[in-house]
Order: sequence, then C-alpha cells, then structure tokens
Amino acid sequence: MKLEHDFWETIIDELNMMVVVISRDNTLISANKKMLDFAKVELDDIQDMALWDLPWWQHDPDLQNKLLFTINDSYLGVSSRFNATHKDYLGEEHEIDFIVKPVMKDGDPEYFIAMGYNISDLVSARKELTRRDRRIKAFFNYSSEGYFFFSLPDKIKRDLVTDEIINEIIHHLKIESFNDRLIEIIGQNIETVDTMLKSIGLSEDFHSVIKQMILDGFVTLEKTIVVDEETKHIQLVLVGIYDEEDNFEGNFGIIRDITEQIKQIETITFFANKDFLTGINNRRNFFNEGNALFDKNSLENKPLTLVMFDIDHFKKVNDTYGHDAGDVVIREIAEMVSDEISEASVLGRYGGEEYIVLIPDTVEEVFILFEKIREKIDRNVFKYENKKIHVTVSTGLYAIDTKKDTLESGITKSDVALYESKENGRNQTTTFIESVHGMSSLDELTGLFTEESMCYKMKKTLCDVKKNGDTLWVIYFDLEVVKEDRLLTERRQLKTIAMCLKKSIRNSDYAGRIGKQGFLVVLRGVNMKKVDDIHQRMVDNFEIGFSGMINNVIHLKSSCYNASLTPDTDILLMSIKKLLEPLNR
Repeated sequence: MKLEHDFWETIIDELNMMVVVISRDNTLISANKKMLDFAKVELDDIQDMALWDLPWWQHDPDLQNKLLFTINDSYLGVSSRFNATHKDYLGEEHEIDFIVKPVMKDGDPEYFIAMGYNISDLVSARKELTRRDRRIKAFFNYSSEGYFFFSLPDKIKRDLVTDEIINEIIHHLKIESFNDRLIEIIGQNIETVDTMLKSIGLSEDFHSVIKQMILDGFVTLEKTIVVDEETKHIQLVLVGIYDEEDNFEGNFGIIRDITEQIKQIETITFFANKDFLTGINNRRNFFNEGNALFDKNSLENKPLTLVMFDIDHFKKVNDTYGHDAGDVVIREIAEMVSDEISEASVLGRYGGEEYIVLIPDTVEEVFILFEKIREKIDRNVFKYENKKIHVTVSTGLYAIDTKKDTLESGITKSDVALYESKENGRNQTTTFIESVHGMSSLDELTGLFTEESMCYKMKKTLCDVKKNGDTLWVIYFDLEVVKEDRLLTERRQLKTIAMCLKKSIRNSDYAGRIGKQGFLVVLRGVNMKKVDDIHQRMVDNFEIGFSGMINNVIHLKSSCYNASLTPDTDILLMSIKKLLEPLNR
C-alpha cells in the first residue's frame, strides 16, 4: 500500500521517535527519517523488504522473535510492545522500546505501526544508580515525561502476594514524589494516591494493574483523559521496585502524553482511506464502505441507488485556467455534494473528475436530489484567484437490485447511464433502465435498438437539442417485399438492412427498428446537405447488400425529416409515418 508522501515527510519525519510501518505480510511499507538515519539507509533500498531482513533488526535472532511475537499479538487488535538491544550503522548498541499498534479496518489489521523510543540512558540509569539515586535523578534527567513514586511502609514478599494482600498494598501506598511534568500532563496537583488514580482514570482497574505489575515486574497501558475540556491520550508504565531478596517495596511510574502520536496514527489512517485533494473516500475505501452498506441493505431489504457523475469538459477547465483552478473545482464540488447527501451515504472520488455515490434510497428520490445538485452546480460560480469558472456535471443513476447485482455490476450500469447523459449533450441526469440501456434494449435479430429504446433515446435527444439550439434529423426506411425469392428470407432481409445502416452512420448517430418492417436513423448536429449525403450512402449500401434486388424483389421507401421542428417524440413518430403514407399506397 502507499502512504501519502508529503504527509509522511512533513509530519512523521518531525517526530522525535523511530517510526516503522509494516504490512500484513511482514514487509516494510515505510520508515521515518529518524529510523533511516539510525541505520544509515535509504527508504527506496529497503522498501518491501521482509522485516527480519531490515538492518536494525537482522543482527539478532532473539530480537526478531520478540518482534514476530509482538506482531502476532497485534493481530488481535491490541497494542503490544517489545524492547531490546539494537545496533546502529556504526555497530553501537542502543536500548529501543518499540510499541506496535495495529491499524484496524472491519475488525482486521490493515497494517502495523511500530514506534520506538531510545531508552538507552534510562536503562543505563536503572542499572547503575542506587535506589535513592534512581528516585532523584529520574525526575530531573528525563523530565519530558511525567514520573512518580509510590512507596510502602513495609516490604511484601513477592511470592506471598494474594488478592487480600493487594488490597492492603493499595490501602497503604503513599505517593512519595513526582515531577512537574506529571502535573502538566494530568492537569492537576497530586495530593494522594487516590487523587492520582482518579486523574488518570485508573481507580476501578488499579487492583488488577497492581497485581500484574507485582507478578510481572511492570505493566503498560493506555488511557484517555480530559484535561481542561481537552482530550488527551496517555501511556502509563508502572515498574515494581524490589530489594535484593525480591521483596516488593513500591513502584515508580512513567506517564507519557501520546496525544500527538495518536493523532499522527489517525492522520496516517485517514490519508490511507481518503482522497488527498477532496477529503472524501478514495476509490479503495469507497469499495470498503460501499460493500458494507450494500451488505447491510441487502440483509434489511432496503433500497440502494448507485450514482456516477463527472465534470463536463474538465480538460478545458485545466487547459484554460490551470490545474490549480481545476483542483479548486474538484474540491468544491465534492463539498457541495457532501452537504446534500445523507450521512448514511458513501461518497468517493472514482478517478480524475469522476465521483461515485452509494445512497440508501430509491432511485426516484435520488433522481430528484441529483437534479437539484446538478442545477446548483450549474448556477454556481467557482472562483480561483481573479478567475470565474463555470462547469456542469453529467450524472448516471442505477437502482441496485441487491438480490441480483453486486456493487461492481451496479457501477457498470450507472456508468452506462452516465455515458448516455454525455452523449445527449451533457449537464443532465439519466437513470439506467434495463429495457432501454441493458441487453434487452437491442433487437435480437438485427442488433439495432428496439422501438421502446428508440422512443426513449429520441425523447432525451430532442429535449437536449431544443435546449441547446442544435439540429436533429431522422431518416425513416420501410421495407416491402414485392416478389418472393427463396434466397431472401425475412431474417436475411432484416439483418442486411441493419448491416447497411451500421456501416453508413457515424458513432454519434443511432438506429433502431420501428414496427415490423420499419427502420429509423437519428442524426444530430447535421444540415440538410449532410443528411442527403448520409441518406445516399445508405441507399448505395442497400444496393450492394441486396445484390440488385432493390425494386425487383423488394421496395425500400424512405423519408428524411427535420425533427428539430417537432415539439415532442410522439408527434415526431406520427409525422414520420404520415410522410410515408403516400409511399405505402
């Protein structure tokens, strides 16, 4: 997977810790500058390398085992840690305390973030200092973290600790000393052990925490607290203090403010799932959230509508105003749509200037909503520096059948509807209809559009032509067999006409069957001369296709009609057939 380079470089590299991102298959995704400087390597040289081959972990099998056990624990969704001796690029040894935190998605880890602190000085201090010196120097030498000491009036034999004795320990614990940084972190002065526990949210759990610390020697946990109405994330480490005979006599604690660290993890997670420019879902995360919504509504038998829309002539925006201006348009349209759709909907950037939305509502309601959005975008003036920019969007909708469709098939069908919106002049919304846009929209014998599909398409084309002042012509053909010929079956007649029409028209034109023997060709944006040329080309192709049968075995009657002058499709069809009545007598 890819992490956003700019954010990695400007945020994670500034942290005073070593950060490593590990994939589910135990290979390196990335590492920050502090980690790379430690090993004196470049990221490009070690990216995708197995974690046990990484230069800071490869020198010691025991260290690798600790790391693997920690990663395995993290698969359960909890943060784990390990500390061990690491060698830098000079071969010098350092004590590094790594915290491994899984980044979860739908209950499973997507990747792991290992964050390391160099605690060499602290370890050295613990080894070298006496009990009294350790208490004094730890406060002042490591004051970036909060430190405190709890003491007992009497020592407790470690192997005799029971739940009853732990209750006694808690009752007799006294807070002996603490540093100023601790007060800064928790936001209040510390008078008693109880005050301390309440301030860090540990009152109810303290019995089990103390028990684990005494038995294991230390315990680490994370808590969320509120200080001056601000949420803070803290990490608490409690370490037992024992004399030479292994008697428990108190403990010291370390409290770290890891709020920024947690925010960085959230930032990494956000930009792994969101589009950098718009802040909406990227394509990968749209499928994650979209499939979850699909499954939910499928179980509950609730409606779902898939929407695809993109910005019309967006290349012209970039070419005219520049890519920065184009970015403004892309971002602001994402904001406009986000403001209009429900929180339950899933919005994503599908690529470039194309967006995708999954909405838990009927296609009729979504059509009304997106017509409102389309008109709002059409009226809006996008501004970049001193430039005013106008854009429109074309939209395709599909009512998903959760019993038959998948999210992918829904995208395919809404994309077909989007394509028709663009073909019909853009700045419009089209709903996918199976009988019009699906396989059933094509006549099985000829492969041309059916009469139902032709009527639908002509209605939309005529509406757009009138709106944009364009021209629309139709050519109608009617086939009549005047002499029986055993070689000219009805199937051959119809397939030959269809083949000739397809060879004669442009990509932007379309043709279909009208009635049993009628064929209609729709031409947009042409003048009368162009219509005559296309009509003659069709007639010539018929002569070739029917090999001299025209006027001997079959009669082909045709008429050209300027449909731009017709108010609606029904009148258009009536007018065409009326023109052919003299030909049919």
